[in-house]
Order: sequence, then C-alpha cells, then structure tokens
Amino acid sequence: MNEIYRPIIVAANDLARTIKATHVFVVSDSPDIEMSFDVPATFVEMSSPTKGVAEELKGLLHGSTAQDFKTNIVAPALNDFALVRDIATATYVQNKISRGFIIGVLCLADLSSIVVVDIKQLAPVKAIDESGTRVDPDLLKAVLRLALELGREGREGKKVGTAFIIGDTNEVLKRSHQLILNPYKGHPEDLRDIKDESHWETIKEFAQIDGVFIVDERGLIVSAGRYLDVNTKSIELEGLGGRHISAIAITRETQTIAVTVSESGGTVRLFKDGAETRIEPSADLLLLLP
Repeated sequence: MNEIYRPIIVAANDLARTIKATHVFVVSDSPDIEMSFDVPATFVEMSSPTKGVAEELKGLLHGSTAQDFKTNIVAPALNDFALVRDIATATYVQNKISRGFIIGVLCLADLSSIVVVDIKQLAPVKAIDESGTRVDPDLLKAVLRLALELGREGREGKKVGTAFIIGDTNEVLKRSHQLILNPYKGHPEDLRDIKDESHWETIKEFAQIDGVFIVDERGLIVSAGRYLDVNTKSIELEGLGGRHISAIAITRETQTIAVTVSESGGTVRLFKDGAETRIEPSADLLLLLP
C-alpha cells in the first residue's frame, strides 16, 4: 500500500489548493510517509493502543495552524471517516479552526482515501452554533473543553460523571434544590467564572459530588451539587443514568443548554430542547486537547 501514499498526498494537495482548504490532516500508520502541502497541514500517526501519549501531543493544538505538526495518538479500531470528523470537531471546540473545508487524508493499511468536510456542516459544530442563540458561544466552548478534560482524565484515577446546566438560571433554580451546602455561595464573581481555566481544578473536585453545576449566562457558577426536580417519566435513554435524563428534561422545560459527561465512557453530550448531540473521544483524539 505504501506505493500509493505519495500520489494520494499529491492529489490531496491539488484538491486543498483548488478548494482553498483551511487545513489538511494526514492520518497514517506509516511513520515514514512523505508529505508536502501548500496549506497548513498536520500529520497524525496511528499506533496500536497503549497507555499514555507522547509529550509532543501537547503542542498540536497550541501552536499556529500554519505549522506542520508530527504527533502520535492512541488509536483503537474505529470508523476511519469518523476520525476526520472528530479531529475537525476538536479543533473547532479549541477555537483553532472556525470555518472552511477540512481535508482528511487516510493512508492506512486497510484504507486509503481523501475525505473533505465543511467544518460548519458537521453535526456537533452545527449544534454548538445553534446553541449560541441562547448562550455565548465562547462560554459554551469553554464548558465543552472542561467537560472533555473530565471525560478524558477523570479525577484521581477515577471516572467522573457530571453535568453543567447553562443559562435561564432563574427557571432552573425554581426546578432544582441543593443536595449539599452550595460550595459557591458567597464567593466573589471572579472565583466563579467557568471560562477561567485556572478554576478548573476546583471544578473537577466538585464534579465528584452528586448533582449538577448551574452556570448563568455570564459563565458564573451559581451552584454545584444541585438536584434537578423535573419530570423524567416520558424520557427513555438506554444505557444512561438519571443525570443525563434530568439534563434532557430541563432543556425541554427551560431555555437552557446542558452539557453532560458520561462516567462510563467519558462521552460528552450537548442537549438543547431535549435533542442530543454526542462528542465522542474517538481514538483518544481528545488527548490532543490541553
């Protein structure tokens, strides 16, 4: 298969130039693949499942998208086309790529292809954009990044499941009550801003307690450890627990956006008006996120 990689790369570069692609991701199981593009490009080397990732992963989404990157990711078997989708979604949540065509070049032993996606047409990206009519998009992306970290890392070696209920705060408070004393009560606003990543370690600690986080329209955490008093009898969501079902119900009853983290698999879900959008950590791609 290696002999066809070069013409695929050449064809992908011609296509990228023609459609003015924003970025190219080359996913390959061959570390020696040669690549040269006229647009910003990233090389992602697939490897067998192992624990941990190379340090150079950390820089992938921190550096300029005008650079070439060489990275290694942990990659179990998965749908190869979903791989391109998840890469594009991850970069969008990170505010690294906001629009345009993304080209995924798959040079794998069992599959070689060129995949083109319009980042704005991806289902998770469309869901984020549509939710932006209710909450600030930058706030929502910050919550998603935090949720993805929790889903990926857990806390102290343990998986953590939690939920963030964003916006329409007064109505949410009417439909909920505290399970424990509110750990955010009385704290100044600058210590409750969920957009400030310096507060995320504290938030991760509180994520271990039962209940959900209530976040207002400005991104300030109103409370943690809160229980949603909503009618969930008509909701059936196979394989998910009460927290997810309550999140669906509250988005049906109010103008909120809910972001949940599954304790079992780390999957992040976005709910609006009861509709679910999943953001999967396929191939541990979200290890790329800081």
